[in-house]
Amino acid sequence: MSWLKLFVIACLNPNHFHLIIKQKQDGGVVSFMQKIGTGYTNYFNIKQKRSGALFQGKFKAIHIDSNAYLLYLSAYVNSNYFIHMQSEKNSASWPYSSFADYITRAGVSKYDENIILSQFSGASDYRRFVENNAFYMKEKKNLQKYLLEE
Repeated sequence: MSWLKLFVIACLNPNHFHLIIKQKQDGGVVSFMQKIGTGYTNYFNIKQKRSGALFQGKFKAIHIDSNAYLLYLSAYVNSNYFIHMQSEKNSASWPYSSFADYITRAGVSKYDENIILSQFSGASDYRRFVENNAFYMKEKKNLQKYLLEE
């Protein structure tokens, strides 16, 4: 995976996932997602004795073009289970999110937290940032059904 730097942030939910990845060269994310999609589909199809596509449509990728957007997305992805899965569980308790790695900094991590954490006074400051944004994002999502406009 020389075309990727590292995962910056990840959240795996029961029906979708989010990744923030820093690529080293053009096309790195596309190559990585093709390998992940094909590999997981093959694994799942063999394990479940089935065939065919597993994912609906192409993956979506966006370019993060500012630091403010990176910080916003870091909060969104790290708290995604809390926001979308109608759970009252704390984001840090979801085992398939990078958030616990960010706020505990225990042991070797598979994430490059310094890109984000270096912008806060510490892990507890980042935790407050994520949790405050998560509550706002969840409330905004829950209020969408009451809006007349799209």
